[in-house]
Amino acid sequence: MAQANEPPYDQSTRDGFALAAQAEAQANTLEKGHAPGYIRYQLQGEIPAGCSQALELAPGQAFRIMTGAAIPKGCQRVVPFEVCQEGPSRVDVPLEALQGQRYIRPHGSSIRAGEAL
Repeated sequence: MAQANEPPYDQSTRDGFALAAQAEAQANTLEKGHAPGYIRYQLQGEIPAGCSQALELAPGQAFRIMTGAAIPKGCQRVVPFEVCQEGPSRVDVPLEALQGQRYIRPHGSSIRAGEAL
């Protein structure tokens, strides 16, 4: 029998950016220098692979996140690095990347505590 849920927390399935909810970031699209068709998020740091520390995103914020890291509270989705435009302390995310795949493996989605292995 499994002793614990696997994964033990919501987990990123891609290297990319963990983003707060899209609607909450809309105000950032009005900043000067913002690329058309993109939403700007303010980078708050990086969450390394395997990190299980409980972090939190506020509206309009993002973390760089690596595969296997814990999803921060307030995160709506992870968007892969290669589709974003990163700058000093900010990331611009194309609107079309905010649809479809979320790149988040839910807590306990592979194995539930008490399940036969």
